[in-house]
Amino acid sequence: MKAYLHLLLSALLIAAGGFLLIVGSVLGKPVGVLLGAAIAIIAGIVSILLVRGYLSQRMGLVIGIVLCALALGVAGSNFWAARQMSRSPNGSLDGSPYTPVISLARHPMDPFIPIRA
Repeated sequence: MKAYLHLLLSALLIAAGGFLLIVGSVLGKPVGVLLGAAIAIIAGIVSILLVRGYLSQRMGLVIGIVLCALALGVAGSNFWAARQMSRSPNGSLDGSPYTPVISLARHPMDPFIPIRA
């Protein structure tokens, strides 16, 4: 029964990775997202091979450590790339270009929104 649970979890990992890979490629996500989904698929396949006995536990441990290091590297790369892309040249975090306030007058209905050029 325990082997079936492991096979089910491995199949779910492969399905989730495949779903993310398909959706990411359709939506035009960056390569790092697609690589992360591919790593999830490979991890699911390795997990199935371990449960079925085609790989030794030592080989599975080595492959698992390599996949974990790859996943952490891809996650860190995605984090830093998203952080760099979210900053505009003027240092704002929303990516909007700097537009100077042309008047000190405020919108009559909301005194906190400045009028911008």
